[in-house]
Amino acid sequence: MTEEMALESIRAGRNVDEAWAYLVSLHGARLRRYLYHLSRSLDDADELRQRTLVSAAEHASTFHPGRAAFFSWLCEIGHNHWVSLVRERYRERDIVASMARTEPDSAPGPSEAMLARARTETIWRLVSHLCFLEQVIVLLHYLEHRTYAEIARELGLPERTVKVHGIRAKHILRLLGHLVTA
Repeated sequence: MTEEMALESIRAGRNVDEAWAYLVSLHGARLRRYLYHLSRSLDDADELRQRTLVSAAEHASTFHPGRAAFFSWLCEIGHNHWVSLVRERYRERDIVASMARTEPDSAPGPSEAMLARARTETIWRLVSHLCFLEQVIVLLHYLEHRTYAEIARELGLPERTVKVHGIRAKHILRLLGHLVTA
């Protein structure tokens, strides 16, 4: 059996289990390596591969051989599941962090002040990795609470350019922050 024959069998509804078993044997290990490269965790790579293959099986009719290779389509599905997993973990971390916050009226002790100072130093160190334009946008947006439109007018740039650089900077900071905390 070839990949094309397996895909044709799936589209026709003939020997679907055998065709999927062939495709998994053909692409499963390579897909796992790709997902491990993204997640840096064997457990996550296995979970993501399972989700990817289930999604691919459920949406096999949306695959069109003329547009992309089957493995590329699997990687795209896997990447989308990885992004969802990362977002889910950020939400979980934010919920736990909000639950762990102290009451606003309580004065911070020496350890909290030291942690706040360390966090501030880490943030500044991360911001220093951005290009100059992105540093300016981050500082104006988050420290001076300016909108992207205001920043665009001040810098003489299109608003879309400022938004793109702001979103890119936030993405880079999240990735760098994830690497620092991991």
